[in-house]
Amino acid sequence: MISPLSFSLRCVMLLLLTMNISSCVEKGCTDPEAINFNPDAQRDDESCYYGDKNEDLKKSILRNHANLAHALYSDAHAEAISLATAVESFTESPSDDGFSKCRLAWKLAYNKYLKCDALRFSEGPIDNSKNLDRLIGAWPINERLIDYVGQSENGIINNPTILNEITASGLEAKNEALGKDEVTTGFHVIEFLLWGSDTGDASALTTGVRTFDDYLLNDSTILNADRRQDYLTSSANLLVSHLSTLSIQWDSLGVNNYRQTFLSLEPDDALKLILTGLGTLTRGELADRALQNPLEKSDPALEISNFSDNTVTDIISMKRSMELVYYGEYESETTLPVKGASLEDLLTTLNPDRAKHVTETFDLLTETMVKIPSPFDIQVGFEAANGPGPITKAVDVLLVLEDHWYEVARDIGFGISTDLPE
Repeated sequence: MISPLSFSLRCVMLLLLTMNISSCVEKGCTDPEAINFNPDAQRDDESCYYGDKNEDLKKSILRNHANLAHALYSDAHAEAISLATAVESFTESPSDDGFSKCRLAWKLAYNKYLKCDALRFSEGPIDNSKNLDRLIGAWPINERLIDYVGQSENGIINNPTILNEITASGLEAKNEALGKDEVTTGFHVIEFLLWGSDTGDASALTTGVRTFDDYLLNDSTILNADRRQDYLTSSANLLVSHLSTLSIQWDSLGVNNYRQTFLSLEPDDALKLILTGLGTLTRGELADRALQNPLEKSDPALEISNFSDNTVTDIISMKRSMELVYYGEYESETTLPVKGASLEDLLTTLNPDRAKHVTETFDLLTETMVKIPSPFDIQVGFEAANGPGPITKAVDVLLVLEDHWYEVARDIGFGISTDLPE
């Protein structure tokens, strides 16, 4: 018979032996899918950490996005140089042919710039404290601040008390100094200087009515042609300078530029900026401001390029800018081709069905926008009087795309806003 003391002693010895054996078993994460997987662990201690399996993909997306931004702004800068060159040639010897070349150069330069539009509203260099966005592409503008409209002789060109000497720096300092929309620089100021105000009968399908004669220095009937030449030349040169700044800020060879700041952000923070830009352009800028606003107010003058009647091409270029950012692929004319990891790749990993829906929505948006007749202002009047048409349909598709951007953001793990900044 075993005594109670002997039994207790044996139990203690057995417990100590068990503890000793247990202490020899290495514990850790035994899941090979985990970041901290321990191949030597014999017992799982519930410490497995999975983190973000898409971290490397996200970082690759950001690098490719930075390359895309540099390529887009570099191409826009090159087209701005072509515009400035055409303007310089024209002002040296004004002619109808030279004037036409300036107009064509403006269209090419502006629509190249609009392919950068999805880089706006994302706290990048275009949105910085210098307000380059408003210096380059602000619309609508008060053309009466610039030059004559109809028979009235007014504006900076005809009134030196507003700005004594017309220079690039003077125009930049004056931009919106007298109030919002009192714009003195950028693409749409140049558009007005090349086309003039559209004062004709809307049913005549006319653009602005300016002719090259406005720039003839040796014609005494043309008032202030010298100041008009100075304004056109200074505005074109400002575009070159501002777009050069944006290109440099995204250049991989730049020192202490925005590209370095952007790539140092936490991946999700940077992706949130990109998607905020896409969402804001989709809803606030394109659906609401560019399309819905002219319809609701029945005011064709609120269209983007109302002097040249280039608006339909404008909105297609803006849509294209969103595709470039989403798909991450672009054949540049001034840099190496851009092709790499994209938002589409990430979404395909996270939610393949949603990725399919985004592509389908882009395709539908393209089909819808190409059906909008030009000139845009005539179609605005038609839909305002007769009910929904292709402009209204484009707004509807853009609202679907906006919903997709919200959902994509949630799939990644954050929220976004699509409201235009104040």
